[in-house]
Amino acid sequence: MQTSHDAHRGAGEDHPMAASSDHAASHPPIVSFGMADNRIPFEAARIFTVIPGRLGYTAHTNEAMSRREIDNNPSIFFHSDEHQDLYEPFCADFGPVNLSVTHSFCREMRQIMSDERLGNRSVVYYTSTDASERTNSAFLLAAYLVIDHHKSPEEAWAP
Repeated sequence: MQTSHDAHRGAGEDHPMAASSDHAASHPPIVSFGMADNRIPFEAARIFTVIPGRLGYTAHTNEAMSRREIDNNPSIFFHSDEHQDLYEPFCADFGPVNLSVTHSFCREMRQIMSDERLGNRSVVYYTSTDASERTNSAFLLAAYLVIDHHKSPEEAWAP
């Protein structure tokens, strides 16, 4: 399911993460949540806010869904990679990924988030709907928030 840089999409200034009401009907719902209300059911293509107006997270069921979401949301830069898959299982476990993978992911996110070609556009990191990939991706994003944005683990867990 994961695609590399061929699925990335540059975008314009209007995007749903900017909370513009005229885009609400044409874009997937944006959800911000904290630990107190984390009972929001998972739904493929729902974009969760990680950094308001700048970084989001979502999961897609397959490559066709990813392509459709990228095409339908030209104002968002979608990014995916295979960092969440780089775990070497000890037994039947799936993560979290090791420190080297975490470092590599943070370096990649730092490069994307500072890429001048994106301006102030929103970036949405996406993965597959597989529970282990979603879990490892969420871990990597939280680690990025702690390492690069100096968030506490509690703040990173509840963006």
